[in-house]
Amino acid sequence: MLRPRRPRVLTGELRIDELIVSSSVESLKKESPDRFFGPTLDRYGLTPADAVLIYDCADTCEIFRAWGGSAYHFTEPARLRTDIAHLLPELAGV
Repeated sequence: MLRPRRPRVLTGELRIDELIVSSSVESLKKESPDRFFGPTLDRYGLTPADAVLIYDCADTCEIFRAWGGSAYHFTEPARLRTDIAHLLPELAGV
């Protein structure tokens, strides 16, 4: 029986379920979204259509979208919190 993981808290506010490190999965996001993100999505029973990439590289966002996910390209880190609150209102209080 799999136990649900509790999200980790980073920077006192950001909660995440898992970190994916390129060297651990031996792939880059741009190189192979399936190899980079696929195993994590499989563990949670999700598909690319369930995933959202928030990233600062437009090319990687396009590749992620072509793979079937949603992507939000940001260029101003200071504005990211406001944008996320607008895109995902349920996270505004996080």
